[in-house]
Amino acid sequence: MRISPVNTISNTLRNSSAWAVEQFYLRFSQLGRLHPLWNPLAQGVQVLHNIPYLPTGSSFHTLDVYRPAHIKGHAPVVLYIHGGGFTMLSKESHWIMALMFARAGYVVFNINYTLAHEAPFPAAIEDSLHALRFVAKYAGLYKGNAQRIILAGESAGANLALSVALAARHDDVDNALAHEIYQLNPRIEAMMLGCGLFEVGRINRFKGKMPDVFLPVLEHISETYLGPDFGDNVHRPLANPLSLLESDEEVRRPLPPAFVFCGGADPILDDSLRLASALKRRGVRASLRIYPERHHAFHAFVPIDVMARDCWHDQIDFLERVEST
Repeated sequence: MRISPVNTISNTLRNSSAWAVEQFYLRFSQLGRLHPLWNPLAQGVQVLHNIPYLPTGSSFHTLDVYRPAHIKGHAPVVLYIHGGGFTMLSKESHWIMALMFARAGYVVFNINYTLAHEAPFPAAIEDSLHALRFVAKYAGLYKGNAQRIILAGESAGANLALSVALAARHDDVDNALAHEIYQLNPRIEAMMLGCGLFEVGRINRFKGKMPDVFLPVLEHISETYLGPDFGDNVHRPLANPLSLLESDEEVRRPLPPAFVFCGGADPILDDSLRLASALKRRGVRASLRIYPERHHAFHAFVPIDVMARDCWHDQIDFLERVEST
C-alpha cells in the first residue's frame, strides 16, 4: 500500500509535537523536584509510593498517597488524575499537584492509568473507576475520609475526572464497570477541573479558534485515544462528557459542585467555557475562573508564577466553601 507523503509529513508533525510537549513538562517536573523547598517533607507532607489499586503488577495500576505528615483524624480525599493527552506523563510528573492539595490538608490519591498507546479508550477511564472504587473502600487506611471525595485533574485528567463523576451519577453510559460504580454511589463532594479537553472527538471544532500548530497535537490525542472509529460522541459520554452535558439527556443523580478553570491563552479554553455553561444550565453549582494570558496547565508552575499560586488559593477557597455548606 502506498503511503501519501502528505500523510507521512502530517504524522511526523503530530508525533514530534506531542514529544516536544511531553519533554517540556517532564523537564520542568524534574527540575522542581531538585529544589529543597519543594521537597514534600519540607512542605509538611508525607508520601507513600506505588500502592497498587488493581492487583495486576502493572505500574499503570498504582497510586501514590500524599497526606499531611502530622495528620489527626481523617481528612477529605482528593482523587487526582494526571493530564498528558491520554498518551503521556504520569503520577510522577504530577507530584506538585498532589503536593499542593496535601499541604492544604487533604489526603491525595495520585494515580497512574493505562496510556492510550498501550490500550485506547475505555482503558484509562476504567482504570480511573477502579481507582475510585479503591479509594471508596480503603481511604480510611490512609487517614482519608471516604465520605468526602473530591475528583480532580487537568487536561486529559479533567476529562477523566468529569467522566468518573458522570459514571457515579448517571447509569446510562454502556459500561459494566461504570454501572458498578453507579451502584456503589461513592460520596463525591466536588470536582476540580483544570484546562480540560472535555470532548475528545470532533477536534475540527477548534479550527479557526487556535493557531494551526496546535491542531496536530489534538488530532494525535484524539486518534490515539479513540482509535479510527470515533462513533457518536453523545453516546460515548465516558470519552466525551461535554457532549452528554450539552445534550437534553437527563443525568439521573445531581452532579457535585465544580470548580472549572483555565488559562486565558490556553488553546482549548473553549471547552472550559462550554462546560461551565452546560453545568450551570443543569443547575450544578459551578465556578468558572479564567486566568489572563496563562497557558495550558499553567497552575503546575506554582513555584515560579504568582498567578499559578492564585489559582491554587482559589481552588482551596472553593473547596472550603463547599465543605462549609
